[in-house]
Amino acid sequence: MSDATQRRVVVGLDGSETSKSALEWAIIEAKALDAVLVLFNAWMVPMAVAPGYVGFWPDLEKVATEILADAETRVAEVAPGLVVETMAVEEPPAPALVAISESADLLVVGSRGLGGFKELLLGSVSHFCVTHAHCPVLVVRPAPKQASD
Repeated sequence: MSDATQRRVVVGLDGSETSKSALEWAIIEAKALDAVLVLFNAWMVPMAVAPGYVGFWPDLEKVATEILADAETRVAEVAPGLVVETMAVEEPPAPALVAISESADLLVVGSRGLGGFKELLLGSVSHFCVTHAHCPVLVVRPAPKQASD
């Protein structure tokens, strides 16, 4: 298949448990579609940082690189033949995911329950993707916790 016709499954990763669950589903979907799996992370330093607190923010670019490296390792463990691309951008996550969805056949993101009345079922990023993406979106809930014996 040429690059122009190669299918692409994009998974949004932030290191959370829900994004790890999303990665597992994205691997399954990419294998089923014979697609390239794009491991995607978007990050940005918060706009409002109180004076004196700037040094407390982690190196977000380094964190993004580590998240993608961990995901790449997981893909190699469970789907060694799968073609993988990684991408990290310094942009707000929700619009960045929607932008990359223009070149995707499927966008996979994790859900996030927020409690209260706002966004009862989905987190703000997953909700934004569902309502604005240019391709189908799979929203994955975290794996259920196993009861202790």
